[in-house]
Amino acid sequence: MAAGLARTAGICGLTGVPVQRGDTAFRPLLRGGATPRNSLDMILADTLTGAKRLTTHSIYWVNHV
Repeated sequence: MAAGLARTAGICGLTGVPVQRGDTAFRPLLRGGATPRNSLDMILADTLTGAKRLTTHSIYWVNHV
């Protein structure tokens, strides 16, 4: 998957939150002329950033409590 700007509106496959055209989102890469089956799927980049913060914070507390 590669981060880029959403070309069309859609739904985040991870959270179900609406994706607006121009939002930063991850989507499958098109390689070698083959279109992936999930080529229209998107995941909002903010969702993954939040997940990284949560995971990092959780690991800190597990290791330091």
